[in-house]
Amino acid sequence: MNREIKQMLKFSISIVLIELVFVNLGGIVNQPPAELKTSYASWRVHTNRLRAIQIDQSSEKGAYPKLSGRHLTMAAFPKQNKIYILNSKKVVYILNARVNLAAGQHQLLVGDFRGPSIFHYNTDGKDIKSINWLSVGQNADIEAEPKLGNHVDDTIQVSKKDATWLYNNLPKDVQLRIY
Repeated sequence: MNREIKQMLKFSISIVLIELVFVNLGGIVNQPPAELKTSYASWRVHTNRLRAIQIDQSSEKGAYPKLSGRHLTMAAFPKQNKIYILNSKKVVYILNARVNLAAGQHQLLVGDFRGPSIFHYNTDGKDIKSINWLSVGQNADIEAEPKLGNHVDDTIQVSKKDATWLYNNLPKDVQLRIY
């Protein structure tokens, strides 16, 4: 009986060690983008809160964070369809976003101008009304995507709730870096 308990104990410990190795390997492989220069813990918490892309839902589960009184920067990754709102080395919020700006690394200011609605023409020539927009640089804006799949050049399209939150809470002159 004693021998069986020892074997079972060795087997249990080896299973736990194997699981720990796989969990740690997953953490090593799944790292935040190097350009963010943020802590892994901060990035992981917000990544775990992300939802699938939906027009009428916020990007993350839970309440929106307060943005006033913080030194904020934004980092956009068009290939990931994400914008990270950062406060020094911590992720404040992650937006699911379609970045329809010219490729290449840019640095722009967000939020100088804003408004409740704006009209654009999509690639088919149809006019599209978007709500709660914020300017990005001189020729682009962040706005609510009116319908999933509508591509509008020179825009960053986010969900309606995210656009309303940014419109009401994002301070002026936040730097947006596009990678």
